[in-house]
Amino acid sequence: MPAFFAKMFSFRSSNLKCNISGDNQLRDHFQILCHQNIPCYLFVEGKYSGDIVAEFQSCFIKVDKNSVIIDNLIPNHGNTLLDKIETWQIRYSCNGIHYSFKTHLNKHQNNSTILLEFPFPKLVSGNLFNPDEDFYPTPSKPIFAYFVFNQTKIISGEVMSINNHQISIQFKNGMPRFSQNQIIPSVEIAFPNQEKVIVNLLLRGILKNRITANLKFRNPEDKENFLTQLGKY
Repeated sequence: MPAFFAKMFSFRSSNLKCNISGDNQLRDHFQILCHQNIPCYLFVEGKYSGDIVAEFQSCFIKVDKNSVIIDNLIPNHGNTLLDKIETWQIRYSCNGIHYSFKTHLNKHQNNSTILLEFPFPKLVSGNLFNPDEDFYPTPSKPIFAYFVFNQTKIISGEVMSINNHQISIQFKNGMPRFSQNQIIPSVEIAFPNQEKVIVNLLLRGILKNRITANLKFRNPEDKENFLTQLGKY
């Protein structure tokens, strides 16, 4: 996978670190995640390139001694890779902080159910959500933008990057005709949790199938809702 696309899978690092280490702190942290069944995303990196080559989803279930139990991977074929993949990168978000660490996975037998297990990592890296920094949605949790033309025709685009001020949107099924500095009213930004925010866009850049634009919020409530949803991602 080219480095450009691998960048889309990543959280851009922030100077606001919230790292977690030490068995007691790690145990408390993972217990919170398990109590809330926080979803997590597991990535496989290329052996030599370091690019992301596969992505799977799971959720935290239980803390067991010095290890953590998570659910089976989705898609299911990820569960067949446990003996083939030495290192997995796990990423998740909690209370507006993006966390990540690398580990290995083992099968965990729970009565008749087979789950997955990993040991406490030495360090969990945390970056506090910073709305001024570019954020790249992952393919498993896309953010979409919906445009309405002539009051009836709806055209959708996928958000490739977004922050507090700007947005980049790619159109895979044909892009409408836009002009530089055009104001596009009432664009619906749809988050993975089905929350929606309406914004106006001031068009700043036009490529073959992509636009970049400044975000213009209709009122302070819309902006607050937008930041809340982005922080939950």
